[in-house]
Amino acid sequence: MTKPDLRNVSIKVGFTASDGTATVGMENDYHVGIDVGVSESTTADFERLGMKNSRKVSGSGDAYLYQRLWGAGGGDDWTADHLLATAGSSRLVDVSAATLKPTACDMVRTTSVDGTASVCRPGA
Repeated sequence: MTKPDLRNVSIKVGFTASDGTATVGMENDYHVGIDVGVSESTTADFERLGMKNSRKVSGSGDAYLYQRLWGAGGGDDWTADHLLATAGSSRLVDVSAATLKPTACDMVRTTSVDGTASVCRPGA
């Protein structure tokens, strides 16, 4: 599915945390119609390097949501990608919570769409 042409609201949010040896980070890219709401919260722990991210996207209409999480420098570098695109959905809810460490990511995601949607996990 191609990125929809929207009566645009575009938001890009990104955070990186590092202890000088290892790094964790996240990037969320939102292109949503005016009837879609976005909320997000991220905290970082620099003593025991890690990050917690939670987000909620809900509403109706068109949305193109891309999320990338990563960790590096802990011996097992990793990335996790998620892409969700909707076109004219009557209802959209995408909720996620992630805990990032340099060597791993724990994530819970719930996605529900009434209408046309495409979900992709690039590189997964």
